[in-house]
Amino acid sequence: MASTFCRLLAGRATAALFAAASTGVLTSGYLLNKQNVKAAVQEKRKLFPPSADYPDLRKHNNCMAECLTPAVYARLRDKMTPNGYT
Repeated sequence: MASTFCRLLAGRATAALFAAASTGVLTSGYLLNKQNVKAAVQEKRKLFPPSADYPDLRKHNNCMAECLTPAVYARLRDKMTPNGYT
């Protein structure tokens, strides 16, 4: 019985078939997972006003402290990259 199974797996056509099937399964699993993550990230929006989480930059001496206004922060706080980074 074991020798029959070994001969079955030793054939080139069978090895190619197993390789193609496993590659297809892995690729489809990756793509389905990626779409689910994107959908979950796009649905997530902040429910509270922008003024609630506006950072206090009064003690910082940098360009961001001078240029970031509450209006600019409100416009940019929900922006995301295609991969979901904010």
